Amino acid sequence: MPRGKAWSDKEDAALCTAWCATSQNPIAGADQKADNLWTQILQSYRTIVPGSKRSLIALKNRWSDINREVNRLVGCLAVVVGQNESGKAEEDRFEDALKLYEARQGEEFSFAAAYEVLKSQPKWTASVNKKRPAGGNAAETRDAKRPRGAKAAIQSLKEGKLLEMQYAVSRSLERSMERKNDILSEWASIEVFNMPDADPDQRAQFFKILRQKKLSEMMKKIAESKQSDDETSETYQVSAAETEIPEFDEASVFFYNALPLFSQACSTNSF
Repeated sequence: MPRGKAWSDKEDAALCTAWCATSQNPIAGADQKADNLWTQILQSYRTIVPGSKRSLIALKNRWSDINREVNRLVGCLAVVVGQNESGKAEEDRFEDALKLYEARQGEEFSFAAAYEVLKSQPKWTASVNKKRPAGGNAAETRDAKRPRGAKAAIQSLKEGKLLEMQYAVSRSLERSMERKNDILSEWASIEVFNMPDADPDQRAQFFKILRQKKLSEMMKKIAESKQSDDETSETYQVSAAETEIPEFDEASVFFYNALPLFSQACSTNSF
């Protein structure tokens, strides 16, 4: 079965950040169906990682892997903490947990970036704290040092996260203005060629070219959508409501308002 593009540490951390922000939001995360929750997670993920082609199913599958392996590592950490070895630092305990994980699973733990985001969440700290000896400081686990192999990736994510979100908002506004300007320019051309004194042959040629342009744009979007679907390892289709987050920005509203006029202009011309 074909596999999609490998996930980076940055993508893993972004997915976990989106999951935490959405699932633990008292408004977005409570009392809503799983599909709606994951639609929100997908939207949040694409804000953190602008331009990502990862589908909702791809995010679900990756989260399943992350959740399973982080749970296994936390279980190993709980065992190490429960041994209560005197004088052992939190960093050493974590290293022992990594070794125990490798011994159990037959491979090294490969979700360090995801663990960095999730380790302070109640779902995972509870398991470790249950094994912590009486009198132990629960904050020690939350303050455990970062996995050595992921320090650079996590630091880079934290420093760039705010800039990425600002960039995402800025680019969204820019795209909205660009689309609106394109629509205005196109509509101005339509009005010129649709004037009563316009040359009939030129008018027909203009609207023929315009239709060809719109058809080409539509085919391009279909091809891009198919390419995005091919990147996932899933063999079944995902509903459009799950995979696409519609954008109702200012340009979209303007376009839909202008659509009836455009249709009327096209219908009055033969091709």
